[in-house]
Amino acid sequence: DESNKTLYFTDGSFASYREKITISNVTSYCSCEKCCGIWSGFGCTKSEHMFQWGDHFVATDVNYLSWFLGRDIPFGTHIYLEGQVYSIEDTGVSGSWIDIWAPTHDMALNHGMTYDVPCYIFD
Repeated sequence: DESNKTLYFTDGSFASYREKITISNVTSYCSCEKCCGIWSGFGCTKSEHMFQWGDHFVATDVNYLSWFLGRDIPFGTHIYLEGQVYSIEDTGVSGSWIDIWAPTHDMALNHGMTYDVPCYIFD
């Protein structure tokens, strides 16, 4: 509901969000060499967050989001996307694109690509 900016979850909980935008492309990546190239051996994100099983973070173009929203979008900003809350911790994509981190390459491949996905920004 855009009038009161409250997002209601299926478990009955809710949260207030700051903005709702549409992300053109959503994909997934893992920390392997195929997905991350020369950056695969570091074990951490651009924000220096160390990968851990069960993490929920994404890579995005923070400069694009900051320009699009007219305000700074720092690492650690929380978003709700495809039924999950994530923290923005990484870069590596351009424009209106979000890449969801997965713990394995198979899990990243299984995600595929989704288009025109609603994204709620909490902070």
